[in-house]
Amino acid sequence: MFRITRGGNLKDYGHFLENGEFLITNPATPRRWWAWLAGRGPRALLSVDGQEEIYLDGETYKCSKLIYLRDNDTGKFWNIGWHPVGTPYEAFSARISPGELHLKTLVEQLEASLSVKLDQKTNEEIWQLSLENKSQTKRRISVFFVVAWQEKVSAVRLSRNTIIATGVSPEHSALNTQTDASELASYYLKLGSADSFETVKERFIGAWGSFSRPQAVLDGKCSQMIATADEDSLAVSQKNITTTRGTVGLEFRTGLTKPSGQAAAREMNWHWERALEAIALKTPVSEDNLAFNSALKYQIASTSDAPAEPLELMAMVSMTDKPQQFDQDITQMLSAQKTSGQFDSPEKTLDLLELIIRYQFESGNKNFLIESVSYLDSGSGSILSHMIRAIRFLIDELSDTNSAVVPETGRVSYLIRQVMPILENQGEHHLVRELESFLQALSKKVARQYRGGIWATPNRKGLIIAREQLWLIIGNLLEAKQAQRLFELLWRRLYSPVGIRERWPIQKDNPGCRGNGAVNAEDSALMMWVSCLMGQPERSYKIWQTLNPVRLSRLNLGYDGEPYLVPSLLFGPDHPRSGKSYQKENFKALVRLYLVLTEQMLGVRASPGGLRIEPRLPADWQQVNFSRPFRGADYHIRLHDPLQAKMGIERIMVDGVRQTGKVILPFSGGKHFIEVALS
Repeated sequence: MFRITRGGNLKDYGHFLENGEFLITNPATPRRWWAWLAGRGPRALLSVDGQEEIYLDGETYKCSKLIYLRDNDTGKFWNIGWHPVGTPYEAFSARISPGELHLKTLVEQLEASLSVKLDQKTNEEIWQLSLENKSQTKRRISVFFVVAWQEKVSAVRLSRNTIIATGVSPEHSALNTQTDASELASYYLKLGSADSFETVKERFIGAWGSFSRPQAVLDGKCSQMIATADEDSLAVSQKNITTTRGTVGLEFRTGLTKPSGQAAAREMNWHWERALEAIALKTPVSEDNLAFNSALKYQIASTSDAPAEPLELMAMVSMTDKPQQFDQDITQMLSAQKTSGQFDSPEKTLDLLELIIRYQFESGNKNFLIESVSYLDSGSGSILSHMIRAIRFLIDELSDTNSAVVPETGRVSYLIRQVMPILENQGEHHLVRELESFLQALSKKVARQYRGGIWATPNRKGLIIAREQLWLIIGNLLEAKQAQRLFELLWRRLYSPVGIRERWPIQKDNPGCRGNGAVNAEDSALMMWVSCLMGQPERSYKIWQTLNPVRLSRLNLGYDGEPYLVPSLLFGPDHPRSGKSYQKENFKALVRLYLVLTEQMLGVRASPGGLRIEPRLPADWQQVNFSRPFRGADYHIRLHDPLQAKMGIERIMVDGVRQTGKVILPFSGGKHFIEVALS
């Protein structure tokens, strides 16, 4: 009998299959493990024990989706996902593949096989259940499929054999009269050929009951009542089956809809399937291949529900061969800009500016800059004008502060340097000269305040904030020797075997937690970037290893997260739970990590003239194959480094022809093979 016990090494909970899927063999994982489901509208995290978080239009909705099986002859019942009844299994396995969850359990000689995935046409979750009777006797089984939401709802109704909970308010915002009804979501559960149903929570679990012993399951029947406005509600579909030795199949369909979400979830990214097939990494290290191909790129793709943030859209622009499909999303985001150039915050302004720059590099679409977009407060202007206003706003923000170094300083400098070639091509020569003068003055201001990595101002002396100081190097605001000294200081203070700390020194209260020395994937990615700029790809690779979930799961260093998901936040080395996962996802951090891996370590990045090749390879990557789409064509790139030169390029061959320079001119379509030899 398989019983639930906690503890043990991560490798005791499962292993990777040859195709990159992860097989969980022990349901007692160190913490709740999740699988990604991604579709055109919502995306979701679904745990093996039936807990779900659904993300739609920037909101988070939480619910439980449980399947109870009841033997009507003995009265015994259990869950397929173990929780919350807790019946011991005779056998258990859960297979996690990108976008799908497959679960198989054996209890009381009844084998249950469950497959959960999203219908890419309707965005419905499809729960396919098959039951195999392994005994010699006839079995009468009742199946209860339960959707129990945590959010408040305004009404529950039965329409066309579907239970619909309307007016669902997300967990973090109260349902009130100020909420626009058109923005509220609706859960639904299609009953199909159900024998019975339930919508009143108290009638399902009982007056004093719980989900571990629900009254309806004990009784073997539902009340078929519709919940009133003042009753807690849920949705239950009951199906009764009789089976001799053999297999019976059932299907349940459920989902979450939102009026605005349906409009936003148009056809834009079902280039994703093609893009994800086109993007692939192969190195001599199998752990790196698994982490990139079976984890990171799919986590990035899972941000694709009508992206709420510029950096999410930036990832999509960088992963598809047709960035133009996102024109409408970019212009919609730009319409939130005021004539002052400001968005919600300086960070949002930076993200949008970086998004437009990246779009220009990836698409080469110069006409995009002349499109007209309205401002939030009044009037309209070209996208180029929006860019210029954003730049001037950021410059004014820096000019208004007494300190030269604020969190945005280095990133502003980096983005100005990136945007200047675009402005030159648009004839904004005077503005480019103005920006050059601004950067020179800013560099001098930084040098006066900031010497060798030590703050010159009394209130910040010795303080290290990883993100803002790493951006100073990326933004090229320091002289070479000063940048090298700062890099070495940051490495000494921030690097640990667990990862890159957010700051130094660590305060006494809650050391190793977020904001006080936790390991953040975004900070780690920036340190990887700087390591590459400083000619230290080995250090960059060392940091990547602290975030590689496949490696972490095999080393038994205290990591408790999913071996098939790249962590975005870990408890820092100064915390009692050092190295354990802190949260499930931070998309912005994962996007930055993906971009640094592909553009800085592999050195394959879009530029105005084409694909620029500047690899910085660690010693373990003596030969790397990387494929990605770019402007309608597929590029298959092989990097050779037999002598471990790591950075210098001896030659570049494009479709068998040697070329000069590091930029590969764009092709209009087809497949193209690039050979790069390092020296």
